[in-house]
Amino acid sequence: ALVATTNRPRPVRGVPVCFSVYHTSDGTNGSVSYTLTVDNAEEYLVNSLKEGYDVYSENGVCIGKISSVSSEIKTEKTKDANGKNDNVEYSGLYTATLTIDASALSSEKNITVNGEKISVGTVLPFTTNAAAAKGVCTAVSFEYFDGEE
Repeated sequence: ALVATTNRPRPVRGVPVCFSVYHTSDGTNGSVSYTLTVDNAEEYLVNSLKEGYDVYSENGVCIGKISSVSSEIKTEKTKDANGKNDNVEYSGLYTATLTIDASALSSEKNITVNGEKISVGTVLPFTTNAAAAKGVCTAVSFEYFDGEE
């Protein structure tokens, strides 16, 4: 079971700690970097996602800090009337990719950030300082904290 504590782990260089940390008896503290992909994002949303912004889950829990943002015009592969492959661009719609870094806890079953599960394929509704969206987690990298600085 997860238990809230007031003790924070020693900070991992370069990883923000913007929340209280949850510990389990068999968990390991570390840092996580994960990628959220936001499809069908309008330009105003893409422009409001900024590096350095804190990211919050739909439960209001801080789940990290944006370390990078990229976007590209949304495209879709289609076939024309002759069966030829073609890429169609959707004017005004983008695919935004966010990399988010956080301190995390890894157990045998899950990686969690402040009690929120982070895993590939998970749909994460989120908010930042200036935006709200829903992204799909497409990559997760966890590094164990070895206690040395």
